[in-house]
Amino acid sequence: MKLKRKEISISRECSIKIIYQHLITGDKPLDIFKHFEDKRSYDETTLKKFISHYQEHFNKISSTLSKKTNINTDTITTIDCAILYQGIMELVYFRDIPKAVIIDESIKLAKKFSSENAFKFVNTLLDKVGVDIRDEDKK
Repeated sequence: MKLKRKEISISRECSIKIIYQHLITGDKPLDIFKHFEDKRSYDETTLKKFISHYQEHFNKISSTLSKKTNINTDTITTIDCAILYQGIMELVYFRDIPKAVIIDESIKLAKKFSSENAFKFVNTLLDKVGVDIRDEDKK
């Protein structure tokens, strides 16, 4: 069964909500996922994959952000951090999703949940990380 783009987009949005909650509370992402609810239709399998990868590889995801961009996560908002972590996780671990799709979806999330110009920041950072990560594969 082919998933609808909208269901995947909503799964991605739900994922950043869970990541955000993890960053605020310190609770394990999979524990948050167990109690997570959203009234909209989303793909639970995709969401669980996102959250499982995030929890398993959190240290690599967070270090990738700081190493590839020289960003200290203490200097950015928690929601921007959650969006960037989601994008980096997808760039690193979900190679079947095109870089342009990941960045575009992240921009939409930043426009919806963050400050007015955050989407530019998210775009710039994920593009830099994406070039570094995805283009390393081509060498």
